[in-house]
Amino acid sequence: MKLYLDDLRPCPTGWKLALSVSEAVLHVTSCLQAGEEWTHASLDHDLAVEHYLVTPYGSPPQTGTGCDFVDWMIEHNIWPTNKPTVHSQNPKGAALMRASIDRYWELRNG
Repeated sequence: MKLYLDDLRPCPTGWKLALSVSEAVLHVTSCLQAGEEWTHASLDHDLAVEHYLVTPYGSPPQTGTGCDFVDWMIEHNIWPTNKPTVHSQNPKGAALMRASIDRYWELRNG
């Protein structure tokens, strides 16, 4: 699965759209539970929509930014096989997300 987290931009062909952090978590956990591979993640920071869904990993974050999804990946050590990318136009939010991804990407299998 290729995950595209964004509530405004059109989703590229062949990618699974998540409009919120909760929806992204649901897509990832469903994919992994089905024994499928999660290969890519392209992430936005600013998300205006937040849907609260119950997931196997507990309650979703109560805020709705791409940073929250990155924090979820870090907390649960669940990552796509390829390093996630950030497509956000929010300079501060994108920088925070990239810094966290860069810091924890190499530690993900440790």
